[in-house]
This record gives sequence, structure tokens and C-alpha cells, in this order.
Amino acid sequence: MYLKSNNYTMMCFSQALLRLRNELRNSVKTGSQWYQDQSSCDLFNLMNKLYITSEYENIFPMTFLHFLYFYVLLFASNYVSCGRVWRDLTPQEIEDWYSPMEICMLELEDREMNYPREAQRRCEEKGFGHRGRNKGCPIGKGSNKFPCYPPYKDRKSFVRGVEGYTDAKAKPIANVIRALASRNMSIIFIGDSTMRQKMNALECEIMREDGRAFVQGDLKGILPCHSAHVIHMAGFQVPFHGISMGPNSVDCLKGGLHKRDPDGGGLYENAREIIRKINMEEQRGVLLLANMGLWYNDELPFQTALPGMFRWMAKVSEETAGGRIRNIVLWQETMAQHWPNAIGSGYYYRPYSVDVEAQRTALGTDLLKVPDWQVPGCCVHITNYTSGNDWRNELAEAELRRMQKGGRLNDPADPSGLGAGRHIELLRMFDLTAPIADMHVCSPLYHYDCTHYCFWPLMWQPLWHELDAAVRKLT
Repeated sequence: MYLKSNNYTMMCFSQALLRLRNELRNSVKTGSQWYQDQSSCDLFNLMNKLYITSEYENIFPMTFLHFLYFYVLLFASNYVSCGRVWRDLTPQEIEDWYSPMEICMLELEDREMNYPREAQRRCEEKGFGHRGRNKGCPIGKGSNKFPCYPPYKDRKSFVRGVEGYTDAKAKPIANVIRALASRNMSIIFIGDSTMRQKMNALECEIMREDGRAFVQGDLKGILPCHSAHVIHMAGFQVPFHGISMGPNSVDCLKGGLHKRDPDGGGLYENAREIIRKINMEEQRGVLLLANMGLWYNDELPFQTALPGMFRWMAKVSEETAGGRIRNIVLWQETMAQHWPNAIGSGYYYRPYSVDVEAQRTALGTDLLKVPDWQVPGCCVHITNYTSGNDWRNELAEAELRRMQKGGRLNDPADPSGLGAGRHIELLRMFDLTAPIADMHVCSPLYHYDCTHYCFWPLMWQPLWHELDAAVRKLT
């Protein structure tokens, strides 16, 4: 028996139930209790994929019983978080991850401290004259040219980690480097200024895992067109590249605006040419980690840019150079932002942020009466998780899944109808970073930034383990 209704009515009913689902998920995510069940998490991801398929391809009719069963499962799956549960570290775990000086710095709460060096000096006066066994990057490292401002006791996430990723003895990047070196492969990060932050975080992780390891080359620039480096770790050497991708990347092309392709519009052609040379001329495969989104504050330009970019990434994922190489392509979700705005999504909205900054300048920071110096004194928690508020990640996933299933009807870029880029994996980063509004390089006194994050190794462990899992599939 089929539900006797046209596709439009069915879609409206589907949308209404989806909104109900998202409202429930919103209430669960912003509550004090998080639940974790991996089987339910897998079910939740499956339901989302089925929903995206039905939404964009109108796969109807659906039997009435199947329709109800689908949404009962989808409704129930809202009571879990998909394996990414932040929890407090145990005292032993804190000692494993931090040196005695850093633990001292984490206990400081004096709001008169302006910079990390002041916190270090306070702890030196208490007898902690060196950083101890921690060989990675110290507390206080921020993003690009800005530090992570103290006091650190108010940044609670320093002593929290994601369940399953709190073992300081784990060495996921060492495994990655070993595997890539044995297969003559390079690491390539492409994206915006958060890509540059990932490059710095990877360097810190390399030094944390191996005190003798280092990255050859300067990682200090914010967003160069192309920076080439070499990772030296455990006797292996792996080339490491950072490449700009997005609307500003057109300036990286020789001749600027006059060298744009109709399909890419200058977004990825610079990256395409560099990766082509690595594959074809150097005969190297690549582990490509890509993201693009934060440069876009309007949906339509972003949505327009996605199809061509993903088709290019699909070609990279399938390139073998005549069987001599193999590429791994990963698409990383855009990390959560925590800007104040009228709808509680955390997205940056310039007029609203300018107004907030003007109010702070006029009133002075002495009038900020908040129990937590960082939140909501600077950045704010996300309070609205309803569909459409995280449109960057929703649009990107929908386009990726659509391409993998077979592309649009009559799409000349995919005449086979078999789909492309089926080996491109999606790495979840929004839900991972949504709860950590206290960790931006933001201070009510000095710098207003609710996009980039302070460095601390625990934030990045899930991503490093994802890279490890990806290269293990090569065997």
C-alpha cells in the first residue's frame, strides 16, 4: 500500500518531521547530559544519508509503514551524540598530557595577565623553571599571529578530551608518516586560514610524539598560495604542502583574474596544478585533506562553487598515473564558529559583530559582568542547531553525496551515471568543535576572534586518528 499523496505533499510532511527532529536534537545538545551509543550513532548517520537522498532526488513513492519506521528510527537517534563525547580528564591524564609548568599555568586565574609569557613567568617564580617532559607546543600557542590569551583556568576545555582519544601514549601521526614514506606519498592540506592552523597543529603533534622530529620549512605565514615543507620523523621524510583554496585563491594564479577556468572560477586551479605536478612529475601519491567554507558568508556563492570543486577532487581520488600512484582524498567539515549573532548559530555576521565590538569599546571591559571570562564575555555557545543554520556543512555534504551517487541528471561531467569520488571520505569536525566555545584566540581585552582556536593537543586527536585510519586502508 502506498501513501496516496503527491510528491510535494510528501516532501512538506517530510520537512515538518525533520524540523521536529532538529528541534529535539537542539534541546539535547544544549542540555547538560550527553549520551553515547555507537550503534545508534551509525543509525543516525544512515538516516541522514537517506534523508539527503530523498530530499534532493525525490525518491518516492514510499510505503506508509516504511515512512513511519524511517522517522521513528530517526527520531530516536537524536538522543545520542555520534561518538564525540567531551569529558573531564582524570588527574593522571592531565599529568600525561601536560608538563608541571603547564599544569601550574592551567591553575592561574589572575585576569591581570595579558600574554602567555606572563603566565609562564608566574610559574617560574613558583619553581617551575622548565617545561619538563612535554616536547610538543606549549600552552599559550594560538592561531596565526595571535596567542592564546590567559587566564587559562577559565578555559575549561584545556583539561577535557574526547572519549576514546585521551591516551597520551598513542602516536597516530607516527603511523601516518611511516605508511606514507613507504608508499612515496606526500601530505597536502588545502583550504583557508584554518588550514594553516591545522598545519601548525600537525607540527606540534609531530614534536609531541617524537622529541627529535621536526618540520623543515617556515610554517608561520597565515595563508600563502603554496608552502612546501618536509617532515622528518623516526628516520622517515615526507613532503608536506599547504595550498590556498577558495575565493581569494584566484590571486595565486599567474595573471590573476585573467587566468580563471570557467568551471572553477579561480577557486582551486592553483591547487589542481600543484597536485598534478606532484602526481605526474614527481610520481608521488598524496594524502589530501581539504576544506573550504569560512570565506563564504552567503549561501548561493558557496553552493555554486561546490560542484566543480568536488568534481576536481573526485578526479584526484581516482588518479593512478597509470597505476604508479595512489591518492587519498578527505573532505573535512568546517569547524564550528562561536560568534554572537541574532539566531544563535555561531556563524560570523559582520553587522552584528561590528555592533558588539562598538558596544565593548563604548562601555569598556570593566562593565562585562560575567562569571566566565571567555564565554560569553568574548565568544558564545551555539544555541541553535536547527537545519539550515550550519548551511556550509549541510550544502557540502549534500553535494558530495549527490556526486557520489551519480551526479545530477544529464550532467555532462558524469555521463556514466555511476557516480564519482566514491572514495572521498567525509570527516566530521563541526560536532567535535561545537562544545568548545571557550577555546578561541579571543580576549575581551585584546582580540576579537571566534573562528580560530587556541592550540592544545587534545582537540586534534580525533582528526589525527582519522588520518591514521585512512592510510591503514592502503594495506
